[in-house]
Amino acid sequence: MDFFSLIEKFDNTRSLKTETNAEIKAETEIKVKREREVMLDDKLDSLKSVNGYKGSAIADYTGEVLVSDIGSIKGDLEMSAATFNDIFRSAHKASKDLDLGMTETMQIMTSEGIVMMACSGEDARAHIHVFAIFEKDGNQALAKMALKKLVPQIVDELAG
Repeated sequence: MDFFSLIEKFDNTRSLKTETNAEIKAETEIKVKREREVMLDDKLDSLKSVNGYKGSAIADYTGEVLVSDIGSIKGDLEMSAATFNDIFRSAHKASKDLDLGMTETMQIMTSEGIVMMACSGEDARAHIHVFAIFEKDGNQALAKMALKKLVPQIVDELAG
């Protein structure tokens, strides 16, 4: 085998190894994402058990939905969660501008339901927003307690 044939064989081997490494990395990322989604979905169980529950979502600070449960909601929950995320971020800014600190929770009352939102805080190890939607006569007190307990658990799982 001449010198040029050896170089070509080496290049082909290196190219195959690079492709294999990229495939392994992609498969690992998909597996980690699926495991994270299952873990986050399990975390939503504490909200699902609250009387009047309609649906929920966990989003990162940018509004990207990490996991959601459409429950009995009609419409596009992911799009709505992104919109609520923008509202929440505006509340963050307004609260800071008034020197009130970070917005921790927010509630929107409608004629047919309640949207509850909770934030881990921008200084948390993972800055997340949790959105939960309930019927108008749902158990608000239990929902608030569940959200308050849920947010640190999610942060621990994501940042751990």
